[in-house]
Amino acid sequence: MFILLISLALLIIFLFIIIYAPFYVDISINITDKVTIKKTYKCLAIPLYSKSDVYMPEQLLDKLLQFSKLPKDKNILPPLSQMQQIKCQRLNWLTTIGLDQADHTAMSVGLLISCKSLIITGVSEWFDSVNHVNYMVKPIYNHAMFHSHCQCMFSMRLGHAISMYFKRSNSN
Repeated sequence: MFILLISLALLIIFLFIIIYAPFYVDISINITDKVTIKKTYKCLAIPLYSKSDVYMPEQLLDKLLQFSKLPKDKNILPPLSQMQQIKCQRLNWLTTIGLDQADHTAMSVGLLISCKSLIITGVSEWFDSVNHVNYMVKPIYNHAMFHSHCQCMFSMRLGHAISMYFKRSNSN
């Protein structure tokens, strides 16, 4: 009887964790002469899996071109109803840009700020909530350079993540 009660209590705790535990995906993109993409998956703030990919800009362009050549009937993103269960917990995006001429640097900074604000507006429309947004463009005058670092953390309930996974695997 005692073992039955303990196993029932453990089952209830396990089901509670699966249904209500937050599942985080931390994505960090660093652009210098190489593009580094690091993904870390966490549950209850415990890292479960981490992977870093390093690409040369030419390789990344080739992957984007392959992505654009996928058939139109192939649905890559989940439906909007599933995407709204995902919360963007944090979005930090720092870019440093410099060109040889100061006026060109100033114009490129304005252009980058406009592009970033459009992207962040799109992200906030796509996901249920976006918390802690921080984006900045830092100009470096009279010196040619470009560095961008974007870090975002997404979360959802583990039960929703498992449900989305099975729905996606059954539809493919």
